[in-house]
Amino acid sequence: MGEVVTDIFTYTIYDGRGGRDSTTLTVTSTGTNDAPVLDAAGNISAASPALQISVSAAPQLLNSSVDGLGNVLKLYFSEVLDPATVPAASQFTVTNGTAQTVTGVQVVDNQVILTLAAPLSAAQAVTVGFAGGANGLQDVAGNDVAAISGAQVTNWLSQVQSLITLQQMNIL
Repeated sequence: MGEVVTDIFTYTIYDGRGGRDSTTLTVTSTGTNDAPVLDAAGNISAASPALQISVSAAPQLLNSSVDGLGNVLKLYFSEVLDPATVPAASQFTVTNGTAQTVTGVQVVDNQVILTLAAPLSAAQAVTVGFAGGANGLQDVAGNDVAAISGAQVTNWLSQVQSLITLQQMNIL
């Protein structure tokens, strides 16, 4: 009764394109040694409490991309995020040779969409950070996203219009 057992699992997720992220899951079980509830025939009753297991882990940053005309930065997380917990723009840092100004933050599904005051340069590395803490970012279960420091943004999406015409798509 009252025994505590802790198991720690460390795992790594690979995205198939060279990206990876590792995290640790800690599961703690505390015994209560409650006696089962028996029915009149001596069988364990449906009134006996069932074993309940819940696993809760903080969302992890999986990857990121620069979209639009270079002024939109999308951060993709491992879980759906709570759209009611939108952090302030000041909690994010974006660098592209110099510090960039974040003017807007949106939370949509598993994405955080940052709008920047000016387009980023494809010629320079882009990094992003998140301060975390109070009034931060959470998943729908209430788990806080940990602080992020200097995460490399590696996925630049095309900033030019597609050259595919309706004729090339055999629509005309």
